[in-house]
Amino acid sequence: MTQELVQIDHTELATPARPMGSDEYRDTVKEAGEKAQVLAEVVESCNLYATISGRKYLTVEAWQTIGVGYGITARIEWTRELEGGGWEARAVAVDASNVERSAAECEAGRPDDKPWDSRPAYQQRSMAQTRAISKALRSCLSWVVVLAGYAPTPAEEMPREADMIQQPKRTAPDKMVTKQVPAKVGNECPLHPGTFFEFIEGYQGKPGEWKHKDGLWPDGPDPWANQTRWCRENSKEVKAATSQASTQPTLVEEAKEDEEDDHLF
Repeated sequence: MTQELVQIDHTELATPARPMGSDEYRDTVKEAGEKAQVLAEVVESCNLYATISGRKYLTVEAWQTIGVGYGITARIEWTRELEGGGWEARAVAVDASNVERSAAECEAGRPDDKPWDSRPAYQQRSMAQTRAISKALRSCLSWVVVLAGYAPTPAEEMPREADMIQQPKRTAPDKMVTKQVPAKVGNECPLHPGTFFEFIEGYQGKPGEWKHKDGLWPDGPDPWANQTRWCRENSKEVKAATSQASTQPTLVEEAKEDEEDDHLF
């Protein structure tokens, strides 16, 4: 079976990358680190990865998520059935101005592509498109994914042996949003006056805890390593400060003691 491919003529081409000055490059990497942190929160909350041989590989949904952060989307140009079995698809990644930034062709369902070689044609065609989309986005965004701590190869391209893969259970999108409970009355942080602890719900079955944000970790040798620093109510430092504060008389107690002393005279 043969199919005629409809080619799309792109009149706009991506401009060559220009060299950056050290300050601009530092700002670019720092911004990428912040976006990588957001990506990690989404990936972990919604389980948009597959664990293969101990490493986490992102699924197509995760690649599309980071693409949104840079105004880049991927679209399918064509698909075709291959002689001998299987399908091939081509995807291009374009920016908000419809300028092509990268492209990729991928196959699915070839005789050596387990288990897709035994799947129906429509599933093979769909997987070929999924792989092409992930790979096109990977070509221009893998460096951000690496900053987030994930493997740069799309999960759909990895071997599918059952003993190698641990696919986490997907959670509903609303689980991605951190649930906050109003601060308890008088639950002020003894280390940071004027700041109150909030109950932050955990994810992936982890218990929640009372804590508040305490800025970012200071810049180190890797500027993209910045991440949110939390002050936790159950930390040793907070417990020590709470214990010390409990031994000090409050203003109300001091006023009451003064009033009692006045009655002695």
